[in-house]
Amino acid sequence: MNGDGVVTFSARLPEQLQTRSMGDGQTARKLTYAVYAAGEQTPLLTSESEGAPAVEFTDLKAQLTLRLTTGKSYDVLFWADAYGQKDESNPYKVDYQAQTVTVDYAAAESNDESRDAFFGSVTGMKVTGAMSQDVTLVRPFAQVNVGTDDLEEAVAGGLQSAALATSMSATNVPTTLNLLNGTTTGSTSVDFASHAVPTESLVVSGRTYTYLAMNYLLMGADKTTTNIAFAFTDGATTGNLTFSNVPVQRNYRTNIIGSVLTGDVDFDIDIDPGFGEPDHNLSQLLFAAENGGTVELEE
Repeated sequence: MNGDGVVTFSARLPEQLQTRSMGDGQTARKLTYAVYAAGEQTPLLTSESEGAPAVEFTDLKAQLTLRLTTGKSYDVLFWADAYGQKDESNPYKVDYQAQTVTVDYAAAESNDESRDAFFGSVTGMKVTGAMSQDVTLVRPFAQVNVGTDDLEEAVAGGLQSAALATSMSATNVPTTLNLLNGTTTGSTSVDFASHAVPTESLVVSGRTYTYLAMNYLLMGADKTTTNIAFAFTDGATTGNLTFSNVPVQRNYRTNIIGSVLTGDVDFDIDIDPGFGEPDHNLSQLLFAAENGGTVELEE
């Protein structure tokens, strides 16, 4: 692109991610981008354009330098994932002509950290010469976790923890994200196929649980609800649980915790602004699990 204004974008993922294991942002290394004249939808340049710089994250940071035209104003869109646009297995279809990302859940497996991704934008940026621009990308997903405090009891009862695998399904999940304004469209039911449980621990409010499931759901900026079905198996023993009206929100963790493996029916659901968003003051709510138990949402 011709011009005389060298603009250096310093893209970063939220620093709070460094404190976590699952969801630490380290898998989303490949940055793609598109540059537009401000207010226009046809890109002037994308990361896939001939000669465009290829950019990857290192330690949650990446730097992109572009030569733009002094005196002009631009919109710039960013998307980061583990795959890159040329990878045919990428579940995220980035369309910079439409300024959208569409999620394909068809081959989704439970507990797949490689599905983590981030987006961000700079709008109406006027180039005044050589300049720097910071950009913080955020996760477009709710992260839904299941943790248990009864693994030892379950193993004593014969559960084979080394073979443990889990699956999850969710309803009312958007399918498309607008990269410019952050809105979501579409609605589908999502199935995450059974896969080995995470090896990390799940820590909620200072208490440590055995991680059973972690999945990413595309969500909008406002809190909404979904219905969750969860199953575990070691090949011989199988358990199924369903939860109605589970709260979910973009860039938040929803933690379903309790004695999941041994059949106790009291569960807590905790929605955690743990991905760099400002705290929300959520009132306490009570949900009924379809297995007859109670589910409590704690602030």
